[in-house]
This record gives sequence, structure tokens and C-alpha cells, in this order.
Amino acid sequence: MASGCRVGPSILNSDLAALGAECARMLDCGADYLCSGGREALKCLLPKLHQVLGVGWEQ
Repeated sequence: MASGCRVGPSILNSDLAALGAECARMLDCGADYLCSGGREALKCLLPKLHQVLGVGWEQ
């Protein structure tokens, strides 16, 4: 039975030199979403995430 919990690991704990691969790995391992550490952190990291994962940014 599903508990309704969602898993959202922080990308700030990742190897930032390989951020795209780390994000893909976390999603492949079952993460429901990725926690960016806040809007400003995500703005800085989004270009790399977009290239690797094809995710967009909604203002």
C-alpha cells in the first residue's frame, strides 16, 4: 500500500561538478522531485539542468 510520501533529495548535496548526471541519477533511483535549495540557487543551476534533463523553468 502506498503511503502518500514523496521523496525529494536536495541537489545541493550532489557532486556539483557532475550536477546533471547527479540529478539524472537521483531521478532514476526514484526521487519524485529534486529540492534546489531555493529559487536563487535554482536560477543559477537551471541552465545546466535544462541541458541534461530537458526541464523548463516556470516563473
